[in-house]
Amino acid sequence: MMNMYETLSLMIMFEMFVIAIISFNRKNNRPAPNSAVINL
Repeated sequence: MMNMYETLSLMIMFEMFVIAIISFNRKNNRPAPNSAVINL
């Protein structure tokens, strides 16, 4: 039961981190070399 909650919290933190990176890259319209990798 504890492992399930830990994996759920890790997945939520990872999703929030990815969403923050995507929103930060969309806010700055400068072309980055890794924008194609992140915008997948």
